[in-house]
Amino acid sequence: PIILGLNDDAWGQVDEDQLEMWTVSIDWDDPNNTVVTNIDIPTAPFDTNPCAAPGFGFACIPQPNGNGIDGLPEVIMNQSHYRNVGSHESIVLNFITDADGNELSGIRWMELRRVNGSDWTVYQEGTYAPDDGLHRFMGGIAMDGNGNIALGYSVSGLDEFPGLRFTGRRAGDPLGEMTVEEYIAVAGEGNVGG
Repeated sequence: PIILGLNDDAWGQVDEDQLEMWTVSIDWDDPNNTVVTNIDIPTAPFDTNPCAAPGFGFACIPQPNGNGIDGLPEVIMNQSHYRNVGSHESIVLNFITDADGNELSGIRWMELRRVNGSDWTVYQEGTYAPDDGLHRFMGGIAMDGNGNIALGYSVSGLDEFPGLRFTGRRAGDPLGEMTVEEYIAVAGEGNVGG
């Protein structure tokens, strides 16, 4: 199994933002032979705690006529997806980040790759946050066998009720960009009360 975690330099444990990866090779016959390996994977800088709404704790995503919403900061969202396509292995993942330095929540997404058993590295990464003032959070990401990536997420803002949207990219698109036009899957019709 592979276990992934975030390590934001703002937490004071590292000098630069990074992912942490643990691989576990389990020997079911003799657990003493189980091997756990840890590597740090450098990334572009990120801030895992965008907090734009006043209030308590993590309830930081604004919405009209209501308290802030918990955007689930500081963790990798949903499930990281693994693919082995023969020439390489890939893992895609996402989490929220301060997209503009002013506490606007955007989706930081990454594709990790490993070729021929070498170390995992960041193949591409980007922050999805169109210039519309809306917060994007609680994402889900997946990759198909051709390398196309889909990204779905919640969206909310001071004048936009919470809803669901998605975007994506084709395998041949410029690295680090979600190039598919954003689609509204579910338009919000009211605020989230709890």
